[in-house]
Amino acid sequence: MKMELIKKFKTYLILIFITAVLSGQIVWNEPPDTIWYSNQSRWVEVILPTPQNLRANSIDTVNVILTWDEYWTQELFDAYLSKFDYDAIPNRFSLYRQNLTDDDLPLKAIPSAKCDSTRHIDTDVEFGKEYLYKMMASDKNYQTIGGLQHWSQKSNLATVTIGEQLASLEYPKDFIGHYQPNPPTIILTWNYVDQATSYIINKTYRDTITFQKINSSIILENVNVFHDGGLDFGAIYNCSIKYSIIAVKDNYYFSDWHPEITVSWEYWEDVEEYEKDRRISWFGCSKK
Repeated sequence: MKMELIKKFKTYLILIFITAVLSGQIVWNEPPDTIWYSNQSRWVEVILPTPQNLRANSIDTVNVILTWDEYWTQELFDAYLSKFDYDAIPNRFSLYRQNLTDDDLPLKAIPSAKCDSTRHIDTDVEFGKEYLYKMMASDKNYQTIGGLQHWSQKSNLATVTIGEQLASLEYPKDFIGHYQPNPPTIILTWNYVDQATSYIINKTYRDTITFQKINSSIILENVNVFHDGGLDFGAIYNCSIKYSIIAVKDNYYFSDWHPEITVSWEYWEDVEEYEKDRRISWFGCSKK
């Protein structure tokens, strides 16, 4: 009799599991953990679903691309409203990194990713070293409703050794750029790469005041044109920006970087100021 009850109970659990899977049920962290968030001196509730399938790939010798499954889906928005009786307000993803080669220190927070993103590029890494990554999701309803902020548990860990990923795609050909003044925009174009599903552009310039080198990465979908607009051209030294580009397939396979190109511009305030601008242009670029 006891064995039959055990069998029936196991069958019941299996049916519950199958039903949850078939219905796409959101897996909350139940019962939730309430922990003290010392950085902002408040309590938070760890209850949100855990981000899934965090992956880390070394693009080259200085960049790691982190990817994960879409998190704030319509299904999660609906489940959130049903559970808490108010709408979700997604917050940024918190990202964490540990240098496994040099030290045994715990995970360290790194710049976060936007809540509507599924990718992030980490540039603060060194060639040949191994790194571990995790991520966490949260909302920011506590700012408008009061009460506890909701967090998720940290995701699965993802490890990568910098520089071990070999290029498996051709890099984009005919990568060119030109400046248009109205409105100030740099337009970049390139040829599609066979089997590529997205592209990453690297952008480099120097600040006019600090002369510090500014380096940023732009993640694009499967397109072959990018408008770099809304630029403060007065903050760029030498009136030029350098760009390079790689092709990406399914977030796992990468091309080599296209050789760096430089896009320059000249802009005179008006004809009467020509002689003055010939020496020092409107954007403060030396014209000797």
